[in-house]
Amino acid sequence: MEDRTLLILASFTSLIGLVVLWFACISYDPPVVPLDQIDRGMLEKIVVVQGEISFIKEFNNFFLTRFENSSFKMYSYKKNTPEGLQIGDFITVTGEIKEYKGAFEIVPNRKGDVLIANRKI
Repeated sequence: MEDRTLLILASFTSLIGLVVLWFACISYDPPVVPLDQIDRGMLEKIVVVQGEISFIKEFNNFFLTRFENSSFKMYSYKKNTPEGLQIGDFITVTGEIKEYKGAFEIVPNRKGDVLIANRKI
């Protein structure tokens, strides 16, 4: 009887733990960070950045985008980038901060992480 009770108790606490983790994950919002405040302490962290596109280079499978004449870039696979992205668009990007050749970049991981907030006409 003790083994059965222990099994039920372990199953119940595991289920409660999974429910708590699920609620914690869906309620997490990454912080919005201004482009000029990104530093080495943010490497490998998920953040939200916003900015106007000043440069786009399109390759076979990915985009390389520069923000507001700064050295900060967005490296994104085409499948994660909305169609019709143009210079002058103001975008919001959720992604992981990485460093490549001494410059910081953000890498969105899934579709919907890059949103066009405002488009210049």
